[in-house]
Amino acid sequence: MSKKKKLYPMDYHEALDRTYIITSMVDDFLLNLPAVRQNKPIRKKIIKAQNHLLEVYQMIGNMDS
Repeated sequence: MSKKKKLYPMDYHEALDRTYIITSMVDDFLLNLPAVRQNKPIRKKIIKAQNHLLEVYQMIGNMDS
């Protein structure tokens, strides 16, 4: 078993940045596709996934490290 790495503020900043990038990519590259815009069940699932990422973004941003 490996020991847990000590986390630094920059580790959280990196996770925050990557979450933002992925959330933006979902918006730019998935939600704007015609096949997604025109298919409500698919669009709803993608929006749900994006909302989960936004929740993670808020959680990371609120961490006191």
